[in-house]
Amino acid sequence: MARSPLGKQTPLRLEELRLTEDEELLRRASVSLASLSCECLLELLRGNNGAHVKDVDFEGTVELEAESLTVLLRGSYAQEGREAQLRAPLALNEAAFLGVAELPPAGAARASCSAWARAKVISQQDFQSVLQKFPEEAKVFDRFSREATFFAVPGVPFCRVQEAAGKRLLAFLEAGREFQSCQRDFLVDLCSDAEGVLLAPGDLLSGDLHIVLAGRIQVESASGILLRFAGPGEVLGAPPADAEAAEAAEAAQPTADAGGGAAGGAECQGRAASASPAFCARLAPQRVAAALRRFPADAECWRRQAAALRREEARLLAQREEWAHQVAVPALGRTHLLAGCPEDFLLHVAGQLAEEAWDPDQEIVACNTAGDSMLVVLEGLVELRSKSGKEIGCLGPGGAFGEPEALGLLSYRTVTAKAVSACRLLAVSYEALTTALAAPSARVLKEGFKQLVQGRRKQVQQHSPLGQLLNLRGSLDEDTGAQLLSLRAERLPLELGTCWQPAADSDESGPRLSFVVRGRVALELETGGQPVDFHVKPGSVVPEGMLAANGAFLRAMSSDCEVFRVWHFDLQQAAFITPQAPDWFYQLRVLEQETRSWLHARLVSARGLLQNRAPHPATEQIRGWAEKKRESLRRARELQEQFAENYLGSKLPLLPPKKLGTTAFRSWGELPKPAKPAKAQGPGAEAFRALRLARSARSARSAPRLPPAWPKRGEAAAGERP
Repeated sequence: MARSPLGKQTPLRLEELRLTEDEELLRRASVSLASLSCECLLELLRGNNGAHVKDVDFEGTVELEAESLTVLLRGSYAQEGREAQLRAPLALNEAAFLGVAELPPAGAARASCSAWARAKVISQQDFQSVLQKFPEEAKVFDRFSREATFFAVPGVPFCRVQEAAGKRLLAFLEAGREFQSCQRDFLVDLCSDAEGVLLAPGDLLSGDLHIVLAGRIQVESASGILLRFAGPGEVLGAPPADAEAAEAAEAAQPTADAGGGAAGGAECQGRAASASPAFCARLAPQRVAAALRRFPADAECWRRQAAALRREEARLLAQREEWAHQVAVPALGRTHLLAGCPEDFLLHVAGQLAEEAWDPDQEIVACNTAGDSMLVVLEGLVELRSKSGKEIGCLGPGGAFGEPEALGLLSYRTVTAKAVSACRLLAVSYEALTTALAAPSARVLKEGFKQLVQGRRKQVQQHSPLGQLLNLRGSLDEDTGAQLLSLRAERLPLELGTCWQPAADSDESGPRLSFVVRGRVALELETGGQPVDFHVKPGSVVPEGMLAANGAFLRAMSSDCEVFRVWHFDLQQAAFITPQAPDWFYQLRVLEQETRSWLHARLVSARGLLQNRAPHPATEQIRGWAEKKRESLRRARELQEQFAENYLGSKLPLLPPKKLGTTAFRSWGELPKPAKPAKAQGPGAEAFRALRLARSARSARSAPRLPPAWPKRGEAAAGERP
């Protein structure tokens, strides 16, 4: 068994077993082994050093061991008294081994095999001892043996209708709705030649009438839409219109194999339910025709009641198909796990599902409990809590959680989900996905899901994306939260030039983060004009809600680009398995805050640049005004040039004066030019120097001076009396 991130053991899947050729032949040939879980099958085939399975070489006539399962791996087999020869791989005496039929008498147990035949034998004691180690398996086989005890041997006519097993079969038929008011003799005649048929999980019934004796049979449409489960006593198949129709059906009877025709009428078919075998009684067509002739009144009553049941079944099938097309398929197409899958595949998946209703405050799933399905919210709100009890998110209609469980990567719930309001949920189980992927038309999808599962397991081994994104001080080998985050992180398969749209914070599943681990990633912002792009450095934790709010998207710019995407509630449930979050959670928070600050600055700049590039509402009017102004300027220049040419530019010379005559000069250029008047010149510098008087000391003393304003002390001013 593989160990899950929560320390639980995860059930093995069939593709992980790597069985040998002989072990695979054993599983395919035996209904008992095909009904076991992978762990129980490995314990039976390889436990106790392989002592549970013994090799037997057959030569000529052999006698089957009582209370043992003999599986013929090579060669052919022919039972004494019967002409039919069967070829390997083939399980012999399996009905008696399971306890649904009495052991055949000694003569019937003898058979002849080809000289090169080879077989393996498993005793019933070893089989039961292995089942005791697996209580769930033991419970299934115990219920099966109680329901089908000693009914009939597969392939052998069921002739003992008057004995205990026959009376029990008749009691089943009388209690059912299809044969009510029918006489007992009619039922005895109808079932006297019935044959027992063992079905492994997933096997289809042939087109004959079958009565379910043990186990459960899925009744589904040809498109794979599950209608109901048929239990012991129910009849699968519509009665023929008359005896001639029964004989015609016998003549055109196809071989009963895994690809057999419809068993529930023209619209439905029967398939053994998974995880448990089924045992049915096949009604022989010739015996049905004989009973219709001998008991016409009972036959008519049977047809009438069967027709009413088929009409009800058709009505229920129409309702299921309408629900699948209008509710289930759109809901599955919106999930990130199944987005992009073909509609016929989604319809096949939806046909196996049924929605469940939950009341407010009702717990939907509990953390650390068994679970193998993805839950899709159809209506209402669902609150999620981590293992430590911390509230980590709330999902609305369209949200989904539990993808690793649906992929078979986990078998236990890692969150606790509680209904906040009245909810309707759709559980997409691993079994439904496996059944839909087993269809021939889903071969490509099956390979894609296989690569997805392998990639998630590889992420856990490499501790992606935390190991490449952070510089951690310790190892993540024992960190359960880191392993859980690696299991839930979605790695984008990016090629050069691939772009992806970010999820808004208002998404049904909440906010989402992108981890750029390696390569060159460009963030582009475009609003109808020329795009603005800038590179996002590796090691960034990008909040997609910020990009979605600004209309930006991311594009891979190198071939080695590696990006992981994680839902915010997945990150928190991985971090808060314990009340104290680990160091890597806070490192991621720091990287997120740094990226938010950087993105905010760049987005503001880019938005401003785009606003500058955006056209103004009055652009056309401004352009018209500018064109009109340019035309006015051009016209003004033309008028100026015209005016200068006509009034200010060069002109033709005047005619010569009359006194010169008309022949005095032959050229206008020889006319005498008028003399320029002499320019009047004023006195020069010499004149000014001559006018300047020479100033000597004498002349300076003889220069007249004004009397002082105040007389000296002791002197009277002129004209005053002493």
